[in-house]
Amino acid sequence: PEARSSDIAVQRVWKDANGNVIDLSSGEVKIKRGDRVTVELTLKPAFSVSDVVLSDLTPGGMEV
Repeated sequence: PEARSSDIAVQRVWKDANGNVIDLSSGEVKIKRGDRVTVELTLKPAFSVSDVVLSDLTPGGMEV
């Protein structure tokens, strides 16, 4: 099948160690060095899919 990328919506939510959503709307990320952050990705395809490859790069300064 032909590769398509525009028919799958991807939602990214950052959460702190307690599971609270980290607000990124201001453009300023309010986390400190050593804070644990979880990134939750949700895929919503517009059609039925059997195989998906997702690559989500880690921002600079957020290395594991």
